Amino acid sequence: MTGLVEAPAKPKEFYLEKQFHATGDAAGLEALKEKYRGRFLDYGDPRTTEVVKGYVMQAVFYQLTGEAFCPEKRCRLYNAHWQEEVLAQLSEPEFCPAHRRRLEALARG
Repeated sequence: MTGLVEAPAKPKEFYLEKQFHATGDAAGLEALKEKYRGRFLDYGDPRTTEVVKGYVMQAVFYQLTGEAFCPEKRCRLYNAHWQEEVLAQLSEPEFCPAHRRRLEALARG
């Protein structure tokens, strides 16, 4: 869980405000998280399962095809580095047209 919450970066503004208002108290951090809520994944977030599905699909797709990642940001196979990019992958459709066709072809055998 820590890797899902801490590894992809939160919005830049979050870090700037955190540094500017560096008080070190838990209440200040919670207020900052509340301000940016929805723009990043946090512990106990109900979107966690869907995010994990994307990471699993990246591993499965790579194992099946040898292809690493997708350049389309909304595709589940995109290599996201920012939380907002990870969350953007939760929208429909799950895969870009090229990868959707590729997965359908793999399913047909």
